Amino acid sequence: VAVDLALIRIADRHPELALKVLARTRLADLPPQLERQRRILEARSLIDAGREELALDLISQLKGKDADYLRVDGYWKAKNYAQASELLEVLNTPASGAPQMRQDARMSVVKAAVGFVLAGDKLGLSRLRSKFSEQMAQSAEWPLFEYVTRDIAPQSNEFRKLAQDIASADSLDAFINSYRELYGKAAELAPAKGGAPSA
Repeated sequence: VAVDLALIRIADRHPELALKVLARTRLADLPPQLERQRRILEARSLIDAGREELALDLISQLKGKDADYLRVDGYWKAKNYAQASELLEVLNTPASGAPQMRQDARMSVVKAAVGFVLAGDKLGLSRLRSKFSEQMAQSAEWPLFEYVTRDIAPQSNEFRKLAQDIASADSLDAFINSYRELYGKAAELAPAKGGAPSA
């Protein structure tokens, strides 16, 4: 019940309330899956509350895509764009002969490109372009990807606007979808999507 309430608080964009629920219901010797769920929710709450370093420490021993995407969010909020971009690159590299990338994966690749530009990592940007150009070329995201991966000035108004849009792109819905997918029946009460970001 506590994890369900914490997830609802996260979806409602009240990370401090989620942290309180998790703290008040902390128990020793929980089953491993429930302990993992609590860590994931606590880390997400910490990231949303602006305490990304603590969140990254909390999930440092966890493996899996859910933990990796939380790391990306933590690195990004901490302005560690190079590390966030490298992890996004790894997470979204398609397997040989894989079908077309999904839209969320393509947007993650665009976000990785923006991160490499913000970090001043031309080698990472070049590697990303050569690795993903074929998959991205036939997609709606190609113009964005092509623009960000060419030699651009990160201080230009056009790039700053794009970087701001990418940075403000809400990762909460992606987190909730991933959580529901991973924990299935255990996440039945999870909202379909997060509440509107507060202005």
